[in-house]
Amino acid sequence: MGRDRRSRPVHRPRVAYTAPARATDLSGLAPAFIEVGAAETFRDEAVDYASRIWATGGQAELHVWAGGYHGFSGFSPEAEVSQAAVAARESWLRACCAWADESPGAR
Repeated sequence: MGRDRRSRPVHRPRVAYTAPARATDLSGLAPAFIEVGAAETFRDEAVDYASRIWATGGQAELHVWAGGYHGFSGFSPEAEVSQAAVAARESWLRACCAWADESPGAR
């Protein structure tokens, strides 16, 4: 919900694409990498999202980082937890790229 120029509420429909928690069908998604800090406001939503992907037979890699908070790897890049999170994310991306290169019709 927002406001128009005359400060009246503007109602916008909720769209599933704006937040994973709103999607009802998670089948057919590309593999997902989901990471969240244990002290993150959206931790439970992230864990639920991964669980819902797994329930459809989809692929998701979930990391819940102890000591992490919202945006921890960006705000505290030198922290050990941040460096571990970045390394895990980069490793997953490299594996996905290698998998894509090896799939039929990739070139």
